[in-house]
Amino acid sequence: MTAQAMTSKEVVEKFFELFDADDLVPFKRILHPQISWTMMGTSIPGFGTPYSGPDVIVDTVIAPARAQFDGRPVSKLKNLIAAGPWVVAEIEGFGNFKDGRKYQNSYCIVFEVQDGLVKTLREYMDTGYILKLMQH
Repeated sequence: MTAQAMTSKEVVEKFFELFDADDLVPFKRILHPQISWTMMGTSIPGFGTPYSGPDVIVDTVIAPARAQFDGRPVSKLKNLIAAGPWVVAEIEGFGNFKDGRKYQNSYCIVFEVQDGLVKTLREYMDTGYILKLMQH
């Protein structure tokens, strides 16, 4: 199935499949060239400000976050709700930090899909949990 023929829901399912893979190069290909990715919140540095472009998002946000893990974190998709180009995903993220601590956070992510690619992403999570992890 080509990206053009995929529904918005299928694009988001593919997004998580590629996001959880070891190689992030194919993941970049599901991101729209003008993607805007915002981690919602104001209490954590870098949150609340949109990141733009696949290279910036992967190289500045995702790769450095993954570098903190022993292996890679994994997403467990719990629910997907789609309406036209908009998809809302409820997920849990799991992983193990290099220092032995476990990671488990809940997310709600709002996607906009355009031309078979993720154009907008707003990521909501337990920021209190993230702050607690940052203090360790």
